[in-house]
Amino acid sequence: MAVRREAQELWLNNLRSDDRILVTGAGGWFGQTAIAMTGEAGVELLATGSKDQQIEIDGKNQTVHAQSLEVIAAFKPTVVIDTAFVTRERLSVLGHKAYVETNQRIIHQSLDIAALPSVRKYIGFSSGATMHLAGHTSFSLEENPYAAQKRIYESQIPEIATRLQSDISIARVWSVTGSYCTKPDSFAFTDLIAQAKLGLIQIKAKRHVYRRYCAIEDVLALALLPKATESHSIFSTGGDLIELGDLAKLIAELVNPSAEIRREIDPELPSDDYYSGSKDWDELLQSAHLARDSISDQVIRVADGS
Repeated sequence: MAVRREAQELWLNNLRSDDRILVTGAGGWFGQTAIAMTGEAGVELLATGSKDQQIEIDGKNQTVHAQSLEVIAAFKPTVVIDTAFVTRERLSVLGHKAYVETNQRIIHQSLDIAALPSVRKYIGFSSGATMHLAGHTSFSLEENPYAAQKRIYESQIPEIATRLQSDISIARVWSVTGSYCTKPDSFAFTDLIAQAKLGLIQIKAKRHVYRRYCAIEDVLALALLPKATESHSIFSTGGDLIELGDLAKLIAELVNPSAEIRREIDPELPSDDYYSGSKDWDELLQSAHLARDSISDQVIRVADGS
């Protein structure tokens, strides 16, 4: 698999030789990326998830331990990459009550982990869904539990940073790309690449769809930067703005120029504008002297790694 080398170098430069890395939700996309990014650091790493399992990352076996605060505290992590959360597609499987209760437990455990005395840096993940209704009618726990609970998380984690004077960064993720995506058919970017390889891209959306894309490894690298200002303790991801049809054309050009693209647009439908203003993102890139990653380069990396 491929990660953006510039982002990995930034990541490794901000790790210490005596760091002890905790990655929660290690079997998922963000968790696997964090493990891959850390591979060259030669530091101690504990991977946790919902159950004991073995996963393979870049041809190497990685043990994932069932998450336990007791085990985590005994490990004494110095850097935490906390990706654990039940995503919205699990709502229909678990049912509303179990879904909410499970994420409540995860949030409480995240608060406990962030407050451990050994932790010098805590990185967590929220969502653009906390700012954009994305088809929902409210941010209420009843109607929109994923966004509501991410909002709770966003409000409670920084309280620990203030109380303990600790270094906490929360990435509010909108749209990201990466080679370690575990559910490629669930995301437009990876799904379009898979379709292009098969020779036919069918875009189901009948409205114009606009997104800003950046690599998840860039998100991780920027989140690990020492906190310079309170304003960036929670930051939104950004990137170049592109419409889904233009993305499909670019993917076809780079992945399979003979691929056919089919789409029907209803001009009466309002556009789907799920993206940030990119101000936070651009400021962080500038502070880290990290160039904005082009969508073309993201397509090439993901296509080569899938």
